[in-house]
This record gives sequence, C-alpha cells and structure tokens, in this order.
Amino acid sequence: MKQKKISLFQYSALLITFLLGTIIIICPEVIISDQLGWLTDITAIALSFISILLLTALHQPLFDSNIVEIANQVGGVWFRIVVGILYIIYVLHLGALNLRLIGNFLSTTIMSNMPILIFTFTLTLVSAYAVTMGIETIARVGQVILPVILLIFTLLLILAIPDYDPSNLLPLKLKTKNLLQGGYLIWAFPLGNLILFSFLFPYVRLQSEKSKTKQYLLYTSIALLISGVILTLRTLTLTMAFGADLASSFTYPVFSMVGIIEIGDFLERLESAFLVMWIGTAFITILFCYWTAVEAVGTLVRSKNKKSFIIPIGIIMVSLSQILFKNYSEQYQFTLHTWPHYAAIFLLIIPVIILLLLLLKKIKNNIKDRQ
Repeated sequence: MKQKKISLFQYSALLITFLLGTIIIICPEVIISDQLGWLTDITAIALSFISILLLTALHQPLFDSNIVEIANQVGGVWFRIVVGILYIIYVLHLGALNLRLIGNFLSTTIMSNMPILIFTFTLTLVSAYAVTMGIETIARVGQVILPVILLIFTLLLILAIPDYDPSNLLPLKLKTKNLLQGGYLIWAFPLGNLILFSFLFPYVRLQSEKSKTKQYLLYTSIALLISGVILTLRTLTLTMAFGADLASSFTYPVFSMVGIIEIGDFLERLESAFLVMWIGTAFITILFCYWTAVEAVGTLVRSKNKKSFIIPIGIIMVSLSQILFKNYSEQYQFTLHTWPHYAAIFLLIIPVIILLLLLLKKIKNNIKDRQ
C-alpha cells in the first residue's frame, strides 16, 4: 500500500490548478463565436461530471490502486502492459502539448527573440526537480499557488468592469452545433483530464475510512465546479469586453483583455499580474503530467525506484514539444479538430472498458460465492 501523503484539500487544489492549466489564456473561436459562447463551458462541466462518476466507479472499492493497477487486476499482466503504455504515451503527449503552448505564448508576447526551446527546457528542469521531491511537495505547491491564482483572477475581473458592455451578450441566438462542439472540446482539453487523477488516488489521505466514494465525489466535484466557473467567467467577460466577433479573432484573448485594463493614470499594464497567475497554473499542469508519466512507468515495470525515470521522461517530453508542431497555427488546429477525438480514447473509452471488465469480474465472483 502506498503511503498516504496529501490531504483532500491539497488534492482539490492540485486538481483545480491542473484543470485551468494553459487553457485559461486561450479561448478557441468555436467557444466564443457567438453571444452564448459561455454556455459551452457549462456544457463541458456537465460532461465532466460524467467523468467524475466514471472515475469514482472505477476505483470503488480500489482506492489504493491507480488505473494501470486496476487494469492488471481485471485483465491480467498483458492488459496492464497495454493500458500502461497507452497512458504513458498520452500524458507525455499532453505534457508536450502544454509545454509547447507555454513556449509559443512566451516567445510571441513577452520575449520574441528567445527560442521556444529555452522556455520548455527551463520549465521541464524545474518540474523535474519538483517531481524528484515527491507528490507531497507538488501538492504543497498547488496549495500555495491556488489562492494566489484565485485572488489575481478575481481582481482582474473586477478591474476590467469599466470595459464590459453587457449589450455584447445580445442577441441571444443559440447555435447548437457550436455549443456541443465547444463543450466537447473543453471537456477533452482540459476538464476531462481529471481521469488522470486516478494515479493520485492511492496517495490521498481521507478524512475517514468510511464513505470513501462520497469524499472523492465531493472534493472532485467542488474542484470541477470552481474550475468550470473560472472558465465560464473567462468566456463571459471576454464577450462583454470585446464582443464575440472581435474576441474570437485574438490569438490570446484573455491576455488582450488584461492589456486594456486602465484605472486612471496610475493602474495600467497589468499583464505581469496575469502572467503570475497563468504561469502558476501552467506549471502545475506540466508538473502533474510529468509526475503522472513517472508514476505510470513505475507502475508498468513495477519499480520501487521511480526517480530513475525522471530524466529520460523529461528529455522525451521536451523533445516531443519541439517536433510535434511546426508553429502555433498547426498546434491550434490539431488541438481544435484532432485532440478531442484522440483524448476521448483515454478519458472515456479505456476507462469504460476497464469498468465493464471490473463489473464482469464482480458478477463472476458473486456467482461463485453463491455456488
């Protein structure tokens, strides 16, 4: 049994910052293409509650096992190997995708003459050190970063009030296609990735050994709601500040909105405050992907010395971030059109298959007990 190292509050804080990640700075045009774009975030939240139910059902009563270990229990060694390899590939891909998003943003808006590799390598190096320190340290970082993020986000929304025009929310014309497509996208990137917290379950210290499912449901749901509300407010305020058409034309619309905040002659150019918030969430996203990849490899090969995988995984993640996409436009199109279907394999299809096998195993055991 793994040592219980983090509290439920730390679990929730880590989940919130992970889910916000890099997505808080971008807002694909499919989400904000009309005045009711904020409803796509609400649709994504609804879809993600299905993911929560799937996650807790998958672990009941196996809360001391991650998804790869559960695969081993229901399908044997070869099934564990297949599932383990698939999730290693996915978290490496997810980490590389987010690394490249960070590199693209910083090299485009802050330091245009700096190679993307410098940003991705530096962030990975810091993450490698944190992963070496262990999940307890990572959870504490998330616990410290979360209130700072919430405070800065709240202040920025309040300071931007003079730039809001509620008439930009009219007319209320619902485009069902955009609603479903946008909701599916936000579910796949990032909200549905809460499934990856299966790897964290064995390390969580519960308040009571009774009603484990209720505790996980409660704290995971709270984390999802907080993340979802922030994303919804992001889309809503962008629409009010710029209008749907103009907002959807920006590469980084949230950063653009922060840039227009001006209170008198003494409070302006608040992009630095936004960068503190965004880099905090982005760092946690990369960090958790990194740690999950190490944990998945360690589970796959059943190694007790997981630290030996940290450097190779970091090298792979940085390399992938450089070779997967030629430029931001290519990455954006991949994220918009391909990623949701690709991610659904890991966030929905594989967990459902494992859950069905788990249920079949329980049914067979019940039949044997009756006999």
